[in-house]
Amino acid sequence: MAKQDMRAAYFPHIDGLRLGRLCRVAPPHCGRPARVRLIEISEYASLRDLDRTYVRVLLTQLTETLA
Repeated sequence: MAKQDMRAAYFPHIDGLRLGRLCRVAPPHCGRPARVRLIEISEYASLRDLDRTYVRVLLTQLTETLA
């Protein structure tokens, strides 16, 4: 994920995947149950997200994508 979209990552990248791009790329793949077996959120640093802003963004996006 891009640093400007996910500051609660252990190693955020300036050139990382932007949230808007993820929202456009993920649905076609997540909408096919045979193609998605597991979704893992890694590199999330809860100590960098004390108000839980970024985890809410992740959960909202996953909920909307998988619904």
